[in-house]
Amino acid sequence: MTALSSEQLLQFLLAIGLMLFAGKLFGELFRKIKQAAVVGEIIAGILLGPTLFGVLSPETFDWIFPSSGPVSYSIDGLTTLSIIFLLLAVGLEVDLSVLIKFGRAAIKTTFLSMLIPFILGFLGGYLLTPIFNLSGSNQLLFSLFLGMAFSISALPIIARTLLDLGIFKSNLGMMIIASAMFNDLLGWIGFSILLSVAESQKAGPPLIIAIPLILLFSFLMIFVLRRIISKAVFWIQNNFSWPGGILGFIITFGLAGSIITEKLGVHSILGAFIVGVAIGDSVHLEARTREIIQQFITHIFAPLFFVNIGLHFNFIQSFDLMIVLIVVGLGFIGKIVGAGIGARWGGFSSAESLAAAFALNSRGVLEIILAIFALKLNLINAEIFEAVIVLVVLSSIISGPAIKIILNKRTHLKKN
Repeated sequence: MTALSSEQLLQFLLAIGLMLFAGKLFGELFRKIKQAAVVGEIIAGILLGPTLFGVLSPETFDWIFPSSGPVSYSIDGLTTLSIIFLLLAVGLEVDLSVLIKFGRAAIKTTFLSMLIPFILGFLGGYLLTPIFNLSGSNQLLFSLFLGMAFSISALPIIARTLLDLGIFKSNLGMMIIASAMFNDLLGWIGFSILLSVAESQKAGPPLIIAIPLILLFSFLMIFVLRRIISKAVFWIQNNFSWPGGILGFIITFGLAGSIITEKLGVHSILGAFIVGVAIGDSVHLEARTREIIQQFITHIFAPLFFVNIGLHFNFIQSFDLMIVLIVVGLGFIGKIVGAGIGARWGGFSSAESLAAAFALNSRGVLEIILAIFALKLNLINAEIFEAVIVLVVLSSIISGPAIKIILNKRTHLKKN
């Protein structure tokens, strides 16, 4: 493929400019009303895509956002890079000291908050296959996908919700965060394994070899190499230009981790996440450095990724009320019941356990990425994909108000 022509470069720049503008505009509007920016960014993509813009001006839409060709490939490449950087940022938020301090209660909560929704999703995938209108799809892989999509939570959205409610530093808040971190670690590893099974034709070592290798890579990064990384962070911050030196190191190391996991036969995004966990645990990583890279990624790359979701589907044509009700209903019931029982088992009161359940019911990045890959691999159809997006949006919107009602403003939670 040759370089982009002048017109193609214009198309690419216009597409990226519109995606970033719309994503930031709607993301900020939703922040103003105390909702997750990701919800606004997804809605921006829906409005900018074939659902609205493609209907109002189909020729203009097809010119700016072509479905194939060099411009389309360039946008897809930038979107892939956005996913990698987004997972690097999520990994930076994982605090291993919190996992250790609140580990026992968090493990109990995480165990049931993942097990029950996974079982419910898996059985739902098997028993309700005719309703989902799937043809030519692997029933086992689809059921595993649904179980995985139901069982994982959204750490960034949960953290933002707890901060807005003023309970982030309470024992309940820290336990919820620790549980969400465990959930992220298990969820990304499980997601990568599922993706590797689905992409059985992909080059790389067999899955029976790839899984032990990726677990070994994760262990070495988190428990061995993170100490070396921590010293490297200290040296770079004191000897290189700031913030450019340390930012370049973090991004480069994240890409290196992505290359390693991709070569191991597991998706590159897991490598970026694991590297993010290892770097984020460094005591030498300055708070302002962490804030700069989070701001850079979440305000530039994240909107491009989430807006891009809406550019490929007509959400009106793909809307199936029955499928949406099943996915949202099973997703909510499984997560709330599982997390609630788990938190109660972990020693929290009934009200605190229910609040934890609604917090952990928040969905986000992982479900969306999982759904995108499942759609590309024909494990799901557009109707199920849209139902998962609705699940993400509704769970993110409801969690904050539900927690506030359950705990009440007069409730005083014990600080850690």
